[in-house]
Amino acid sequence: MNEVYKAKINEHYGKVSILDSILEKLKINKIDPDNLTRKDLETFEDFHIGGKLATHHLAEFANFPKGAKVLDIGCGIGGPARTLAEDYGCKVVGVDLTEAYVHAATQLTSMLRMEDKVSFSQGDATGTLPFESKEFDYVWLQHVTMNIEDKKNLFKEVHRLLKDDGKLVFYEIIKGNDQPIAYPVFWSPTDELSFLVNKNSYKSALEDAGLVEQVWEDKSQFASDWFQKMLDNMKASGPPKLGLKVIIADDVPIKAKNILDGINEGKLQVVRAIYTVK
Repeated sequence: MNEVYKAKINEHYGKVSILDSILEKLKINKIDPDNLTRKDLETFEDFHIGGKLATHHLAEFANFPKGAKVLDIGCGIGGPARTLAEDYGCKVVGVDLTEAYVHAATQLTSMLRMEDKVSFSQGDATGTLPFESKEFDYVWLQHVTMNIEDKKNLFKEVHRLLKDDGKLVFYEIIKGNDQPIAYPVFWSPTDELSFLVNKNSYKSALEDAGLVEQVWEDKSQFASDWFQKMLDNMKASGPPKLGLKVIIADDVPIKAKNILDGINEGKLQVVRAIYTVK
């Protein structure tokens, strides 16, 4: 991944000073950062369709054995990683390209006194991450690959990092048909940072990397229902006090509607799957 693209991704996702924004909103809502709990963050720390519910669904889908070592690629501010550690007994390492996300994830995890269970670092998963080959039982992806053009190298790196009996578990957005979607969306203001591919191309990249499909499920209806409920709630009651606006700079309703329309029109699909090493 070239340096110009990395800078654009960091600018897009780091537009808001994320940690400062979170701490400011917590104080406005009379939440003491010195006595932070996981519940205080649950409405915004899982930055993907379905929020915390989707994280639990994917974890149950994965069926982690206790003590599994998990690499969360595209970890954001660390919500899913902390959930996997606290609720499912995993040892989790998070990595993200966006420096502001990694900083926020690290600081929030420290404030929650969970440093012994979760750690974070900045890195490019289409290159070589600073981990040993066959180090992880699971690699976890949630809404990451829309921003990654070089999916073949991403999945090759996933293959390198997984143990011989390891599994890739993902919950991702892909192209549903060849019709263009409307922008902005959460992962890109225009098509410049968006690299959606269809199911066949996505599966080919996985197979070329030596990963073998075990389960593939279409979760588009779940995604549509969740987005519709979110927009209906915002229309009726306004945005939540601690919603996505905490970490997204602008246009949350517009971005949500564009994704919802894309799903409902078949332009986007939301899928989850499990792959193993050949």
